[in-house]
Amino acid sequence: MKTIADRRRQRLVRLTALFGTIGALFLLFWALKMAPFGGSSLAREDANIQYLAFFSYLKDVFRGENSLWYSLSIGLGGSGVPLASYYLSSPFNVLLFLFPKTELHSFIDITVALKLGVCAWTFSYYLQKRFPDLGGAKTLALAFCFALMQYNIAQSSNLMWLDGIYMLPLILLGVYRLFTEERIGPLSAAFAVCLILNWYIAAINALFSIGMLLLECIWAEKKDSFLKTLLRFFRAGIRSLLLSAWVVVPTVISQLRGKGSTSDLTGISLGWMGNVAETLRNYRIWSINLPGAVTWFCGGLALLGPVAFLLARHVPVRKRISGGVALILMDLCYYWIPLFLLFSLGKEPQGHWCRYTYLGSTLLLFLTAEYLQTERTAEGKHWKTVLLSAAVAIAALGILNRNLESTDRVRLLITLAFLAGTAALLILAGREGKGAKVWAVMLPVLLLFEMSFNASGLMQFYASPDVEEYKEYVMDQTDRIDAIKQSDPAIYRIGQTSYRRSEASGLTACFDESMAYGFASNTGYTSYSDNLQMDFLDSLGYRTEAESMNIADTSILPADSLLGVRYILSEYEIPGMELLDDVSGTENKKIYRNPYAFPMAFMTESAGTETQEEDPFRYQNRLIRELTGIEEDVFVPVEWSVEQEGETQRYILKRNRVDSVLYGSIPWEEEKEWTLTAGDSAPTPYACWLSPSVFYIPADGVSAVVEVSGESVSDITEPCFYEMRPEVLQKAASIAGEHSAVLEKTGGGTFTVTCSSEQDSTLYINIPYSSDWTIRVNGEKTETQPYSADDPMITVPVKAGENRVEMTYHVRGLSIGILITLAECLLVMAVFRKRKKQS
Repeated sequence: MKTIADRRRQRLVRLTALFGTIGALFLLFWALKMAPFGGSSLAREDANIQYLAFFSYLKDVFRGENSLWYSLSIGLGGSGVPLASYYLSSPFNVLLFLFPKTELHSFIDITVALKLGVCAWTFSYYLQKRFPDLGGAKTLALAFCFALMQYNIAQSSNLMWLDGIYMLPLILLGVYRLFTEERIGPLSAAFAVCLILNWYIAAINALFSIGMLLLECIWAEKKDSFLKTLLRFFRAGIRSLLLSAWVVVPTVISQLRGKGSTSDLTGISLGWMGNVAETLRNYRIWSINLPGAVTWFCGGLALLGPVAFLLARHVPVRKRISGGVALILMDLCYYWIPLFLLFSLGKEPQGHWCRYTYLGSTLLLFLTAEYLQTERTAEGKHWKTVLLSAAVAIAALGILNRNLESTDRVRLLITLAFLAGTAALLILAGREGKGAKVWAVMLPVLLLFEMSFNASGLMQFYASPDVEEYKEYVMDQTDRIDAIKQSDPAIYRIGQTSYRRSEASGLTACFDESMAYGFASNTGYTSYSDNLQMDFLDSLGYRTEAESMNIADTSILPADSLLGVRYILSEYEIPGMELLDDVSGTENKKIYRNPYAFPMAFMTESAGTETQEEDPFRYQNRLIRELTGIEEDVFVPVEWSVEQEGETQRYILKRNRVDSVLYGSIPWEEEKEWTLTAGDSAPTPYACWLSPSVFYIPADGVSAVVEVSGESVSDITEPCFYEMRPEVLQKAASIAGEHSAVLEKTGGGTFTVTCSSEQDSTLYINIPYSSDWTIRVNGEKTETQPYSADDPMITVPVKAGENRVEMTYHVRGLSIGILITLAECLLVMAVFRKRKKQS
């Protein structure tokens, strides 16, 4: 039975772990001049490309300036509820109230520090409950290792995953309590919270916890039926799913409409992705994860401990064998393709490799804790085990890294020095006498320094240095969008040819600026993109990439016009566009008005047809003809000839008239890494990651030149070159305008359309169809459908005369999810009351 003093000491250890971690990170931020103290930040890669925009969107939701329920700023239009369930459901996001949009880098860095501090707190709490004889100093040392492990720093830009990391110790504690207390409550509660905070990491944690369940069964002194224990485990899992159903159900439904509708398991093989020994070889200070070479680095103690665990004779043989097997199986999960895809949840990750290395680090720390708790039974031989383990670990790292370059050799020597220092402190702390306590206290100090030293190197490698640039861009872009909205308060879309952040090549994936600044756009980039929308944009010429985004970094005027893009933000002049000097922002991105923009809602006599049109120009021709009834084509092909010089194809285009706008597209089946030069524009990568498919061709006279360079350019067989006829597009836009309807937003997920028709007709609404819409015409519920199989925009049959169409969006699965959660909560409460009465 623990005394009050014992509880206070344990509380002090947890608080020291919490504030020690946070304090160390803030010192690093200050020393490295990172936000909030300087101009760099942990907001890199997807955090820079996507999450800054998502947090800006969430701020607008908090302020009532955007809707979580449904927003036209999410892709072509969608709900923010499933988006929030993956990216934005952390309780730490309430801190957004304290930060303006210009200071979101500071918000991200501070939030990372707080989450990692909580990681230290939850892991120390887990160690105190699972390994009660471990001692405060060793608990603290292991907590620092867990909180500051390589994964947490390297993946700090994916800060929504960190919520799953600090929940993992509570899940593991729930697994342990299945044996000691035969209760499913702690585990089901931890799983439920983890699912609510981030379902992706929760699913990975669940897979890991099954393995830990088996390990705990083997180690348990109390021999219970494994089948019985496994049954309790699955009961806890089911309960957690029911408790979190209000989040899980709508999220699953949304995923099935997008990336979740496909899986990479169809091409599964029994092959390997690298050498399993790379995990140990790569256990060095400042190591990063690479395909086929992961690192579990979480301090010298976490390498020394498992080796000692395997060598210590006082540890039962069954534990040593099962622990060794667990390490091998865990390592296989990163190199053997079936296990790799299993822990990647059926989708091969296209970035952030590898997404679950924290599991390997956690297993190392678990085995270390087991050894450190049982070392007192070594009968004076503890120092021998530690010394031998240090020698084995140092020798293994040295042999595996014998061919390192000079820089990496220094990193190895630093790693070995920390490992030797840790071994020395363990030996000194294990001696009898007053001095032992001093050496024991030095152990967490050394580990905190080691892990902070590792974090400093990783932060310098991963940091993004564009904090000040971001602040300036936010202010400029906000001024632009506000100016447009003030001059034109109607509903329309805004397109862009340039974005805040581009690769050195000029390509970009920053397609979420509509969310950041609250406008309707013609593209987007999230893991919850709707396949119908993405396929439609792809058909229009905005190529789909990674099942998550459409590459819209140019303006295809007919496509944009069809989508209701009334304004275009561009660094270069676009023929036929009207420059708005009175509302333009800075010189580097001006505002153009599209005179060809279709209304967001208009009447059409077409019922839509289904075609399989691969050429985006012919597809747009067909769609515009159908919707407006014109007979001419907006796009007509131009004559061209080709010249080849080595690995360069030069296309000489001859347009029919000098006022037309030229576009081109060169189909490819696999990435080629070509270089494209269109007209007098700068060379850009083509047929590769993030490159567009349709490109604009600047031209001053009758002719223009397009050059494509790279390997296999001679394989190009069907390039497409078209000119857009402005007068035909203007005619089509005028017809649509004459039959326009008034679209108004009346709430977060509600719109109204008012229209007048002389005869029964079809209303075409430039909002994507979904079965989640309830639509009433003049108060009567009406069945609706997309315009066609390849055009997902809503069409509504209306009668002759005045019509008022009311549209209400319902998040599919949310209501049933809430009911399931409420029912399960009532059931849990009833069971709890019954047990309380019985006791």
